Amino acid sequence: MRRDLDKIRQLCRDDEAFEQLRAILAESAPPDFVESSPSPTLTARPPDYQAALLRIVARISDSLDLTTIFQTTATELRQLLGASRVGVFRFDPGSSWQTGQFICDAVADGFSAAIFKPIVDRCFGRQFAPHYRNGRIQAVEDIYNAGLSPCHVQILEQFQVRANLVVPLLRDGELWGLFCIHQCDRPRQWQSWEIELVQQVGSQLDVALMQAELLQQIRTYAERQRCLFRVITTIHHCPDLDTVFRTAVTETRRLLDADRVGIFRFYAYSEWDEGEFVAESVAPGYPSALKTPVKDKCFGGKFAKHYERGQVQALADIHNSGLSNCHVSILSQFQVRANLVVPLLQEGYLWGLLCIHQCDRPRQWHPQDIELAQYVATHLDVALRHADLLNRSQQQSQELANTLDNLKDAQAQLVHSEKMSSLGQLVAGIAHEINNPVNFIYGNLSHLDSYAQGLLDLMARYQACCPERFEREAAEMAEDVDFAFLAEDLPKTLGSIRVGAERIRRIVQSLQRFARSDDSAATPVNLHDGLDNTLMILQHRLRANAQGPEITLVKQYGELPLVTCQVGRINQVFMNVLSNAIEALEEQYQRQSAWDTLPAEGHPRHLMPQHHGKITLITSSEDDRVTIRIIDNSPGMSADVKSRLFDPFFTTKPVGKGTGLGLSISHKIISSHRGSLDYLSTPGRGTECRITLPVH
Repeated sequence: MRRDLDKIRQLCRDDEAFEQLRAILAESAPPDFVESSPSPTLTARPPDYQAALLRIVARISDSLDLTTIFQTTATELRQLLGASRVGVFRFDPGSSWQTGQFICDAVADGFSAAIFKPIVDRCFGRQFAPHYRNGRIQAVEDIYNAGLSPCHVQILEQFQVRANLVVPLLRDGELWGLFCIHQCDRPRQWQSWEIELVQQVGSQLDVALMQAELLQQIRTYAERQRCLFRVITTIHHCPDLDTVFRTAVTETRRLLDADRVGIFRFYAYSEWDEGEFVAESVAPGYPSALKTPVKDKCFGGKFAKHYERGQVQALADIHNSGLSNCHVSILSQFQVRANLVVPLLQEGYLWGLLCIHQCDRPRQWHPQDIELAQYVATHLDVALRHADLLNRSQQQSQELANTLDNLKDAQAQLVHSEKMSSLGQLVAGIAHEINNPVNFIYGNLSHLDSYAQGLLDLMARYQACCPERFEREAAEMAEDVDFAFLAEDLPKTLGSIRVGAERIRRIVQSLQRFARSDDSAATPVNLHDGLDNTLMILQHRLRANAQGPEITLVKQYGELPLVTCQVGRINQVFMNVLSNAIEALEEQYQRQSAWDTLPAEGHPRHLMPQHHGKITLITSSEDDRVTIRIIDNSPGMSADVKSRLFDPFFTTKPVGKGTGLGLSISHKIISSHRGSLDYLSTPGRGTECRITLPVH
């Protein structure tokens, strides 16, 4: 510095001009800064100078770990220079070179360590940083005679510094930190070779910083690629959109080291003025934004059109970005300070936003941050499209399944309706044909009874008037006609004919009521009548026949109110259920008969209990609902059969003996009446059919 002043003096016209120029230089540069290229050495280098420098450089080159490099260099250099302390000071990022701390130091015995002690110097950034950024070196022989500001002297005093040699550490041309050599026990005049050595070591540390930066970039890039691979894999292989969102926000927040990453969805038909966060990853200590309704009446008209065109918003500080007060207020409720927003589009429509929040401080978003957020958003757009396609596909599949079920039901209804229509016409025709002669017979029975009684009375009078002749003629006819027996048996015969005709009339009436076609209207009816009519028609199957012995019928009728229903359809249900119960009992009897025909020695008959079929009908009412229970002692049903009982066309009967439509139709009939049809069955313990109907 002294040589520079001598040169300047020679260029000035007089001492006054020189003094003015020196004053200007004193104001623009701190004292004791030396050029980055020192002048030739004034003192001889030590013999081991070159070897020591090569050793230090080799150790720097041997490691990629900055902590190891710094500590090794500080230790080697302190021993070589005989200094009290050698340390690496790093500025806090974003502090404008006003704060920082020593991240490593090598200190001689008797002096305090400086490592990790926060340092604040409000003047440094303005007074020293520009010179250090230009590669200048500071060599202070004595801090008390170097023209340093009192605050700077005070900072150095807390570390017992008396003489100071400082070399800047640069990374990508920016001032990253300082390489500091302290002499604490005395002032020290720094030799040119010492300055040159420290400068060369500082240059090597700059290279190490650059290598560490490159290594960190490579590691960061590799980590980002791994995280992006996980996100993309989840997006393209997971059909669950919630899982995709959770993975995306978690990995993105970790990649960008943000305080919150969330996916915001606009409410449908809100014109982009309302919505909520549907997925979120937030750092501890910050409020959750999940499921919190957000209303911004300005957003739809001011921002939506830009986002829909794919534009991105990157705000380093929401308070200095020209946002409206209402928008700042909305962001502030989630403690947002810096904001990065990327649109999420579904088929070109603005579906939502990918939001990255920095809450603890302002943040300058780097281009690679924005690029990564856009990359994630692009794949989320794909996930939204896939989810929409999957949803449409599922809806179409469900619609096709419903259509198929409706077709099956329609087919079943058509088949059954045609069958019932034909059966109804047949039954109605037969009932009509039978009804006419039965009415003729039944109507003439009274006349026949009267005529027969008149003839018997006439014969009695004849016997009374002409006993001898009656006896003689009766004796002649005795071989062909027994008048006494005729007089006694003829009334009985007529009575039997009357009973038979009456029974035929009741059967015909039951057939007519069961098959009547005007069953579409709901009318109040007595369900007991429907059960009795059905049992009348099935009476021949309850009696002993070729299919099995007589089936015992037990009626336990309770008091039932009139039930408003479609009586014809309800009678159809009774017919299906009772027919199934009878068929189950007949099937059990036939299996028993087959068992009985096997050789006795292989299958002892006494081990097979004799089966007697029984059907119990129980009716009851409670809370405006009636219940009809039809219980049989059949072998029961398996779980598989029970699970498919109401499927159309499912039947356990042999081919040609059942359509599989009876219970399916019955179930739909009861459901249409807002009732329930349930089967309770345990294999080996019988079956119960429980029908529940509302009174109205």
